[in-house]
Parts: sequence; structure tokens; C-alpha cells
Amino acid sequence: MSLAGNVTAEAMKKMYLAGLMCLLLCPCYAQSQREIKTIAGRNGHHGGFGALTFRTTAFKDKQLAMMGIRGGWIINRSLAIGIEGHGIIPSAEFDDITSMGRTILLGGYGGLFLEPILFSNEV
Repeated sequence: MSLAGNVTAEAMKKMYLAGLMCLLLCPCYAQSQREIKTIAGRNGHHGGFGALTFRTTAFKDKQLAMMGIRGGWIINRSLAIGIEGHGIIPSAEFDDITSMGRTILLGGYGGLFLEPILFSNEV
């Protein structure tokens, strides 16, 4: 004998009503959960920047100038993520690096940066 043959119409109505209540309450429960928090946030402040940079460094007691570029994304006024690259401006000659005579130093570097921003709401 099948299970449906033993269930009365009144019992079937109660099961349908219970199932319907479960379906209606599930979306309410899902919306009441805490909001997921991320670095960027829902109503956060975002911005970006780009800049030309000039730096100095020393090599064998001579000052060298470096020029570069830098750009990034500022998230919630608290973290900057970006890239930068710098190159040596060839302005100094060295006699004692190689046996071939005078040498002009060339080079550079670049990469990703993660920069925390402290006290961003205070000037």
C-alpha cells in the first residue's frame, strides 16, 4: 500500500502549508544575516593617483639622480595599492668599475607597492 493512500486530505493541506511557510521564511532568514565586510566596503571612499618622482642615491661616493613614475588606488583612505618604476639618469662616469675604462651606470627598478595610510582624516 502506498503512503499517499494513508494520508488524508487534511494532512496533505498541513504538509503543503508547512512547505510553503518554509519557502517564505528562507529569504527572510538570508537577509537577516550580517553583511560581508571587505576592504573596499559598500559605501567606502575610493580614489587614485599618479605622479612623476625624483629620487637620489649614492654609488661609489657619487650622487646619482633617479626619475620614475608611480600610480595607485587608494581604498577607504587607509590603504594604497599600486605600481612604480624608477630609472637612473646617466649623469656620472666611473673609471674603476671595469678594465675597459670609463663606465656610465644605467639601471632601474619597479614593482608593486602596498602602502598603509595612517591618520588619513587628520591634516
